[in-house]
Amino acid sequence: MYEGSIRRLPLDMDDYGGYLQLDGKSGRLGYVAGLRYSHLGISEDGYLTPRAGVTLRVRPGSSLKLLYGEAFRGAGPQEQYYRVAGIIYGAERVGISLKPERIRTYELGLDQSVGKRHSFRINGFYTEVFDLIGRREGTPAETDQLGSAKVYDNLGDQTLYGCEFEVRGYPLSQFSYFANLSYKSGTEGDRELEIEFIEHLTANAGFSWKPLEVLSLAPNAQYVGKREGKDLVGEDISVDGFLLIHLTAALRMGKKTRLSVYIRNIIDEEYAYPEMIRRRGVSTRYGGPMTIPGGAGRSIYAGISRDF
Repeated sequence: MYEGSIRRLPLDMDDYGGYLQLDGKSGRLGYVAGLRYSHLGISEDGYLTPRAGVTLRVRPGSSLKLLYGEAFRGAGPQEQYYRVAGIIYGAERVGISLKPERIRTYELGLDQSVGKRHSFRINGFYTEVFDLIGRREGTPAETDQLGSAKVYDNLGDQTLYGCEFEVRGYPLSQFSYFANLSYKSGTEGDRELEIEFIEHLTANAGFSWKPLEVLSLAPNAQYVGKREGKDLVGEDISVDGFLLIHLTAALRMGKKTRLSVYIRNIIDEEYAYPEMIRRRGVSTRYGGPMTIPGGAGRSIYAGISRDF
C-alpha cells in the first residue's frame, strides 16, 4: 500500500442485510418489534440489531411509551486503511482491525395533549455506546515506528443519560409554535470519568406565522451550552455556549412561483467548538485554547421556484 495515497485501498466491499418488523395493537396497548441483520464487507462479519417499542394510552390525549433500540456504525476505509506518513494512520498500519461502534438506548416518555391545539412531551433516556472509533496518540513502540502520527482505534465506551421536554401548538390557523429543552450528561471508560466537552444544556424554539395569505415567516433560535474538558497537559478548558437565530421567509408570487429567503445566524454570533483531536494550540480569536470556528457568520440564501 502506497503511503500518503488512497490509490490502492481495498475499496471493493459488499454490504448487505435485511429487516423484519412486527407491529400491532390490542385495546389501549400498541407495540412494534424489529430485527435487522447487517453484513459488513470491511470486517466480513454479521451483526444483529433489535428494536422494540410499547405505547399505552392512559386516557384520551395521554399516552406512555417505552422504547428500546440498538444500532452500529462500521469503520470506514479511511479509518481502517488510510495512511498519511507522519500525520495519521488507519488501524491496519499497526496490525489491528477496528470493531464497529455500537449503541444501545432505552427511552421512557409521556405524550400529553392540552386541549385540541397544544401538546407537550417529556422523555427520559439512557444510552450505552461501545467501542467508539477515534484517533489516539501512538504508543511508545508505535511512535518509534510511525513518528508522532495519530492512529485510529477503538477508544472505549460511554454512558449517556438525560431528559427532554417539548411543547407544540397551533393556537391560530396562521400561527404555530414549538420549543424544546434537553439536559444530558455521561461518563466514559471503566473509571467512569465525566465525558469531556459535552454540552449539558441545549434548547430550540421557534414559530411559523402567515401575516398575509402570500407571505410566511418562520424564525427559530438554537442554544448550545458551554463545554468543559482538559488539554493534553491536564489543564481545564472551557468553551463558551452560544445562541443562534435564523429566519426563513417565503413569498408566493402568483399561483406557480415562490420566492424563499433563509437568513442564518441573524445576530452574527461568533461561536466555537472544542478541537477534539489535537487538544493543543491557542485560538485567541475565540477566547481560549483548543477551539475551532463553529460556522459562518450572518449568511443569506435566496431561491426561487416555479411549478409547471
